[in-house]
Amino acid sequence: MILFVPVIALFSIFVYDAWSPFFYAFPLGMVFAYWEKKILPFFQRWFWLFVPLLAVLTVCGGIGKLYGQKLASAPIGFLADLTLCLAFPALVYILLIRVRIGNAALRFLGKYSYEIYMLHWLAMSAIYKFFKDLPVVVFLFSALCLTIAAAVPVHWIGAGLLHLMPWQKRRTGNGASVNTD
Repeated sequence: MILFVPVIALFSIFVYDAWSPFFYAFPLGMVFAYWEKKILPFFQRWFWLFVPLLAVLTVCGGIGKLYGQKLASAPIGFLADLTLCLAFPALVYILLIRVRIGNAALRFLGKYSYEIYMLHWLAMSAIYKFFKDLPVVVFLFSALCLTIAAAVPVHWIGAGLLHLMPWQKRRTGNGASVNTD
């Protein structure tokens, strides 16, 4: 698994059009999930070293993403995407070591995360279609607001429809399950 990611990354530099750099976030998540008990103490010990390093890599990836295509060719844009896609999730993972998991913002994001994931690209596309000249920060903030505004009602509708499905068991007042078939 460890060798899989760099081999694909090196191969993808030469065939940038065929591979998306966002592909690498999934194997990174698999590596973190598989070796979390070994990785976690290492990141806890070196927390203050990794946070600035990953923050700088994330910012450099973001700058390369914004200006890389203007400065050079596709490999610069690919490397910027790859840096951003690997450094940002790692930074979030390390920061969550110190964040109290029970806070209200994370509970909210956790409750609606699937809908946010499914709707974020649609929101970004809609805002870009109607407001092409927005500054990046305004664009991203607008997309975030629209995504969350759409995710909450979609979650409510989906949860309501799920309870209407015939295979769902209804709960009685005493907590016992009753099949409605």
